[in-house]
Amino acid sequence: EIEDAMGEPESIVRFFTIFGAMLGAACGVGFTVLTSSDWPIQVSAKPVVSIPPFIVIMFELTILIGSLSTLLGLLINSRLRRNAPRSMYDPRFTDDKFGVMVTCGKDNVKKVEEILNSQGAEEIKFDGV
Repeated sequence: EIEDAMGEPESIVRFFTIFGAMLGAACGVGFTVLTSSDWPIQVSAKPVVSIPPFIVIMFELTILIGSLSTLLGLLINSRLRRNAPRSMYDPRFTDDKFGVMVTCGKDNVKKVEEILNSQGAEEIKFDGV
């Protein structure tokens, strides 16, 4: 709702996730097929490169690389500000509270306040810089 109120586009982190998942699946297939091709073990009449035993490795690498790329996409696109104003710091943040800083135009302040109040915000400060 915050993104809609501020007119922000949808996050592109989901593209990092799908790309990472496809890369993980491709790495799983490549790893298992190339390993079986380099060290073939003939077991009765079964083929050396068989997909069913490789599904576990492909699934695990899909999840692993997909989740790591999601984290990378989140860190890249989170736009964490290193130059955030010190006036917004509150000592309660280090004890038991957390704060959310929303940057918006003056025409969107009421919308943001309504959304935060509807979600149970304890206190809202406005820094009209």
